[in-house]
Amino acid sequence: MGPQEETKGTLPIRRIEVKGRSGINQDVSLTANEWRKAQQLGDTYWLYVVWNCQGDQPQLLTIQNPALVLAGEVKEVKQVTRYVLNAQALFRYQA
Repeated sequence: MGPQEETKGTLPIRRIEVKGRSGINQDVSLTANEWRKAQQLGDTYWLYVVWNCQGDQPQLLTIQNPALVLAGEVKEVKQVTRYVLNAQALFRYQA
């Protein structure tokens, strides 16, 4: 707890993103919005990963400020959505 929190008597803020995986040691994905929030919220943002959710012994892993801590480990996956218009269809429906 920092000095400001001690004098005000407030509790630190903890924003938690929880990801569950059915197995152990599996990769976890964050959406672009979740990653952006992690960057914006810094030390108040926590990632909780629960491995082996369906098993007898789930394992909890917690990481504070994952955007900073994992910045060198993260792999961005870009998904491109596009619409392909067939050339023959374009010719059929031209004005």
